[in-house]
Amino acid sequence: DCVGTAITPEMIGCNPLYWDLLLKATWNPLGLSIDGHLRDYALRRYGAKSAARLVPALRKLYESVYGKVTYVYGVYTPTPLYRGSNLADLEHVRDSYLARSGYAPKLRQALDIMLVESGRQAGNKLYDNDLTDVCRQYVAEHINYYTIALYEAFKAGDRKKFEACAGYIDTCLDAQALILSSNSYYYLEKLIRQDMDFMSASGPAVSAETAYIAAAKNRRRLASPDGGEYCTQDRFELVKDYYKPKMRAYIDILRKKMEAGERSIMEADVMPIYRQVAKTYWESDACNLT
Repeated sequence: DCVGTAITPEMIGCNPLYWDLLLKATWNPLGLSIDGHLRDYALRRYGAKSAARLVPALRKLYESVYGKVTYVYGVYTPTPLYRGSNLADLEHVRDSYLARSGYAPKLRQALDIMLVESGRQAGNKLYDNDLTDVCRQYVAEHINYYTIALYEAFKAGDRKKFEACAGYIDTCLDAQALILSSNSYYYLEKLIRQDMDFMSASGPAVSAETAYIAAAKNRRRLASPDGGEYCTQDRFELVKDYYKPKMRAYIDILRKKMEAGERSIMEADVMPIYRQVAKTYWESDACNLT
C-alpha cells in the first residue's frame, strides 16, 4: 500500500511531465499508459482548446529527453556540459552525450508544434514555461554536441575546428541567456525572493532580513566560492554571469594546452580557475541582490 511519497528538493521545479507521471503511478498505477498520460497532461496543462494539438509535442519530448536515460545524472537531461561538472572528464562521458545527438531534431519538432499554438495559449504561464524549457534544452543539446567536438579538436590539435566550435558555443550561450531572460520563471532573483517570502511567513522568529540572507545563501550554493555546484540549474543570471565565464575559462585552458602541444586535461587543471570564476561571481553585483 502507498503510505506516502515526496519529491526531493533538488528536483522541485524540474521535470513537471515526469513528476506528474511518477506521482500518478505511485498513487494508482492501474490502467496507466504513456499515451493516456500525455493526453490527460495536455488537457490539464493547456486546456481543451489546444490539448489535442499539443499532445504530439509531448510525444516528441517522450521520444527524446523524457525517454531512455542515457546518463546517470538525469531523468530529463544530464547536466549540460557548460555548467562545468564534467568538462575535465569528457573521455568518460562523451559517448553518453553523443548518444543524445538525435534529441535536437525532436526538440525542434516539439517547438514547431508548440509555436503554432502560441495564440491560443496567450496568457497561459504553464505553456510559456514549457516553451522556454524546450527551447532552453534545444540550445543545451547543441552546446553539448559542440563541446564534445571542441574537445576532439583539442586532442587532434585542429586549431581551425577548435576555434569554430568555441565561437559556436559562445554564440549559443548568449542565445541561452536571451531565452531565459524572456521568462521571469527562470530568474535566480525570483527564486530567492520566493524563498525569502516563504521563510518570512514561517513565523515571527525569522526577520525579513534574516530570511533573505538565508534564501540567498541557499540559492547561491548553485555557484559556491569553492568552485563546486550542489544543485545546478539554468537560470538567467547563472548562465550569463557564471556558466558562460566558466565555459570561456575552460576553453581558454584547452587553447593554451593545445598551443603548448599538450593533448590531455585533468580536474587539477581546471579547479583553480573554476574557483576564481565562482569567487568573481559571488562578489559581483549579479550576486548582490540585497
